[in-house]
Amino acid sequence: MRGATVKYILIAFLLVRPRSGIDADEEDETYLMKYMESLDDIVQFADEHRTFVGINLGFGLFLAQVNLKAALEKSDFLPKQVSSFLLRIAYELDRPLKFFKNQVSQHDKIRKSIISLLNEPSWTKRVKEYNNAVLTKYLEKSDSPELHSWDKYIKNATAPDVTERYPEQSDMCLASLSENPVNSRRYMSKCYMNQGCYKILSNGTQYGFALTHRLQMLLMKRLGRGCYLFSRSRDEFVRNKMCALAFKEADYIAENDYKLPI
Repeated sequence: MRGATVKYILIAFLLVRPRSGIDADEEDETYLMKYMESLDDIVQFADEHRTFVGINLGFGLFLAQVNLKAALEKSDFLPKQVSSFLLRIAYELDRPLKFFKNQVSQHDKIRKSIISLLNEPSWTKRVKEYNNAVLTKYLEKSDSPELHSWDKYIKNATAPDVTERYPEQSDMCLASLSENPVNSRRYMSKCYMNQGCYKILSNGTQYGFALTHRLQMLLMKRLGRGCYLFSRSRDEFVRNKMCALAFKEADYIAENDYKLPI
């Protein structure tokens, strides 16, 4: 699968916008159906092997659920075939997600607190409609991973300080973030984390695990708690910048045929 296709698939997943904003071209709808079929395969696999679903895949499944349900709220703008497909996948996602949350809650105190950030009503309520202009703006300003060779990229992305030390730090920061109460008001409130977590957010690596988990923190505080960490404007700028970097990295990985480190 080439980079251009991946770009479409990533954007197509963010269906939270009116039908008029979705390209009705036959080729695009074919890509969309192929994407949903792939998503369906992932959901079936996760359900079949739900005893092995960890925190990262669990969060990925949760994000899928939130986007699906947000899209279904605008189902009047979607083709009937698409909305029916989305409805079934959303229903089937409930099983592995519920199992995952129950398992984590029983065995891991820190991750139990992280799970509390996956507050579906809050996320669905606050998720914004996809705006391609925002992504395009930040893509133009973001560095590309292809500035480095693939081997150098893999070496940096899989360095021990990233793969061993950072996950533990990330979990501690998310647990700290979970201590903030859910803000049910329309306007964002100020939230707090352990002091060291602000440094991680501001100075972390711009690719791989460190990038996606810093972005995860920003998403969880905004959607799971309804609050901001630095300021409303700075949080939005950093979040959009990280989204663009993650998008470019995903595209770069696809352009390199999804090679895995040996």
